[in-house]
Amino acid sequence: RIDQLRALMRAALMLLCLRRSSTFAPRGTRSLVTRRAAKEPADDAVVAAGAAERRKRLDRELAALGFDAERLEGDAALRGSAALATYRRFVIPKTAKGLRDALAPARAASVAVDVVGLARQHLAEQADWLRNRDRSLEERPTPPHADLVVVLDGLRSGENVGSVLRTVETAGAGRVICCGTTPAPPTPAVLRAAMGCADLVSVERAASTLETVLELRRGGFLGWAG
Repeated sequence: RIDQLRALMRAALMLLCLRRSSTFAPRGTRSLVTRRAAKEPADDAVVAAGAAERRKRLDRELAALGFDAERLEGDAALRGSAALATYRRFVIPKTAKGLRDALAPARAASVAVDVVGLARQHLAEQADWLRNRDRSLEERPTPPHADLVVVLDGLRSGENVGSVLRTVETAGAGRVICCGTTPAPPTPAVLRAAMGCADLVSVERAASTLETVLELRRGGFLGWAG
């Protein structure tokens, strides 16, 4: 009888362990599953099929706030801004979660408020930076070489752009033209890496590298690629 009782206790203990292991996930497992679900890529076909409808919804909400959505794509001052990135994330979400969020009825209105706020903040910061830069250029003891222009094509890293600005300031180049998606001041990463040199260099934005180079050549510049 004692042996039978011990066998029953062992069986009951094993069943209890099995139930606990199936009921409770290991520590950290649930959060890991949640993070993976958040990063699950969206179905490209579904995203493409609804892109026009999401853009129309968001543009309508932006118009209700008095903001023209075409400025995000057409205004060079907003190129590379957080406002444009937020707009594009709603229209073409990269993750399944982002796509589900975009389908929520009130999501377009919420994103529109974010886009307008980010755009105004970006433009205000850029205007303030331009005023400070113009003042710094006027006070620069050595005038820059107008015949030396640096064109940056598709750089992704703000730190790299800032490093280029430091070099350009030392070399005394007349201006720097950031083309395409290249970040430019007053992007925080660029300003940090430039270490004050961004205020001493004339920086412009351009949509097309090819058009920029062709225009410089028509103006008599000789191009060198590096």
